[in-house]
Amino acid sequence: MKVVPTTAAGSHATGPNDDGNNNGKSVQDIVLDTMSTKHIRVAVVGNVDSGKSTLIGSLVSATLDDGRGMARSKIIKHKHELNTGRTSSISTHLLGLVRNQEQYQAVTGSSYQDIVLNSDRLVTLMDLAGHEKYLKTTVSGLSRGMCDYALVLVNAGQSSAVTNMTLNHLQLCMHLNIPVIVVFTKSDRSSKHVFQDTKQEVVRKLKSKELGEKKPFMLKNLNDVKLVHNKLGSNLVPMLLTSCLNGEGLDLLRELLALLPQRRLHAKKQRDKSFEYLVEDIYQVPGVGTVLSGFVTHGEWKKGDPLYLGPLKDDSVTRLVPKSVHVAQTLVDTVWAGHSVCFAIPKLPRGHGRHRKKSLLAEKGMVAKTEPWTLAKTFEANIYLPLGASVTVHCGKFDACLHLLNNKQSAKVIAMRDVRFGTDLDVIRQGNVAR
Repeated sequence: MKVVPTTAAGSHATGPNDDGNNNGKSVQDIVLDTMSTKHIRVAVVGNVDSGKSTLIGSLVSATLDDGRGMARSKIIKHKHELNTGRTSSISTHLLGLVRNQEQYQAVTGSSYQDIVLNSDRLVTLMDLAGHEKYLKTTVSGLSRGMCDYALVLVNAGQSSAVTNMTLNHLQLCMHLNIPVIVVFTKSDRSSKHVFQDTKQEVVRKLKSKELGEKKPFMLKNLNDVKLVHNKLGSNLVPMLLTSCLNGEGLDLLRELLALLPQRRLHAKKQRDKSFEYLVEDIYQVPGVGTVLSGFVTHGEWKKGDPLYLGPLKDDSVTRLVPKSVHVAQTLVDTVWAGHSVCFAIPKLPRGHGRHRKKSLLAEKGMVAKTEPWTLAKTFEANIYLPLGASVTVHCGKFDACLHLLNNKQSAKVIAMRDVRFGTDLDVIRQGNVAR
């Protein structure tokens, strides 16, 4: 375990990042650079009881599970999730990895800043719900998560492993262009012949046209990991067998996560654009006030720059200057595209009319920019209904719940036209494309 004492922003530190050579950089600079260039975001999905929370808890805490939920209890967000064993919310957990001789090992620390300062690679693991009841929550997490990759967990000891929810998660990742890694869990509870049947079923589904004719590849050693880690942008789907009880396969998974390259490259491609910040959660912190948590998709913000935040509950946009900003629990003076950021903002005035006794801050779906902007009630989009979809879209009669990045909003289709011929359409069915 490596732990570095928490240092104030702006002071200098010489942690073990980059082989101990930080060239006199401050803690703020190290955190910002590491979270920008050596950090990937990975969604963890799969059917209920496939062991998602247990796997994340085991990786983050660098401990094995005891078979009674110890690893899962380290990351559970709500008490009812611990009692029922079902995740119903979206939570993120930072995994630090450091090179130790031949393999990567997990880094533990008292804060995110400690983990960042002592890690060679950083992985944010997003724990999503697996039960069908919370499918909309999972869709929202994948939509707003800016995920580079996704781990799809499958219970190796379950006879009918590829359930409808597993297929839904695979299809969601495919349509969102998120490369997939299949992780077979609970190998300690699976017999050899049951696992072989499960693996064959997963391979058959991955090779089907329904999932885009993927090419599954079973990882058995570190050489296999080094062979495939930079090829996930194609149809290749790595698979590996793990157990959080005896530690089987966890070394291969850590190695793969450490070697995976960044896909979105926000810092390189989006930093020179106008600043845009997507608000994911809002917290009321005692002694601090209102704190916005979210992700910077475009541009760069510096201390003292005003932000235009909206839409509020009365559909307005307000101007404010953040009191402070943190990245990985570190006070910083600037942030740019690719950072997960918390802004502490001043108290907003009360609204008018029916909002006069309540805060105007909406719960989710807000955006902050450094330039004034206005709301739009209509927009154009390409609509594609994949094969197998049991939905027929009727113009003027079809209402849907849209997931646009961090925004989840009901909408109605008011006009459609054929993409190829430009003619108006009244109905589209599976396999059709319209605008």
